[in-house]
Amino acid sequence: MDRTNGRLVRLREVRKSDCTQKAPRVRNTPVHRAVLRSTFDTNHTFTTGMKINMRLHLAALLLTVAATPVMAQDSTHAHAADHDHDNAVHGSGTLPSGWMARTDNNAPLTNLKFEDMAPGWHVTTGPAVLLYRGTDHVDGRVHAIAKIHLFPGAGHAEGFGLFLGGQHLTDAGESYTYFLIRGDGKYLVKRRNGTNVTTIADWTDSDAIVKQKADGPVVNELSFQVGADSVGFMVNGKTVYTAPASQVDTKGTVGLRVNHNLNIHIESLGVHPL
Repeated sequence: MDRTNGRLVRLREVRKSDCTQKAPRVRNTPVHRAVLRSTFDTNHTFTTGMKINMRLHLAALLLTVAATPVMAQDSTHAHAADHDHDNAVHGSGTLPSGWMARTDNNAPLTNLKFEDMAPGWHVTTGPAVLLYRGTDHVDGRVHAIAKIHLFPGAGHAEGFGLFLGGQHLTDAGESYTYFLIRGDGKYLVKRRNGTNVTTIADWTDSDAIVKQKADGPVVNELSFQVGADSVGFMVNGKTVYTAPASQVDTKGTVGLRVNHNLNIHIESLGVHPL
């Protein structure tokens, strides 16, 4: 089965009466095999030691991916298509309860899908977007952590991750610091103040990041901890960068930043004041 715009479309089956004819050719790619496996696996394993009963959910997610051609990921030329267009996603324009969004360049929310899908939420972007909850506002010391699954399908490596210290997120004076990773195994830390963006740590390789695969999703756990004098940025429990607190926005909203043309699943997001 394939899920398109919420409708289930059954794959054509070979009737018994046609058994004498040549069966239609079925695509045999790693992604399609993963879809078939997940359809019949009632205990899909997201991470080692954690089994989640998500047969229907993950079958739907992987089938969506299978319907999209998988393009080669070339981290060496990851910036070659930095100015490509946003994919047409055809979302509903609505958000899960309690969530807010700010798209880059005021792009319409109808070109974004963000929906409840236990455990967590699923995001498919056209435009890049900030996603956040009004309850996740902190003053100073905090530990935030998110477990994010990256699905194949983007034409080139795009960043996703966390932001902190969000202020004025609904007007032109927006400010925040963001910590992203990419499927090619790199991380980035930047700071935005209105239209000005300052690089704190440019795209850097890290062996802590699980790289994207063509045949199915990969999961990474991103976190940061704001201390009295410094902010540590971590991937899968390993600190990849530490910045002086004076270089980072630490007071304000904590949330997610997802660049354009990505397909991700946010299994969990926790914001814990210290």
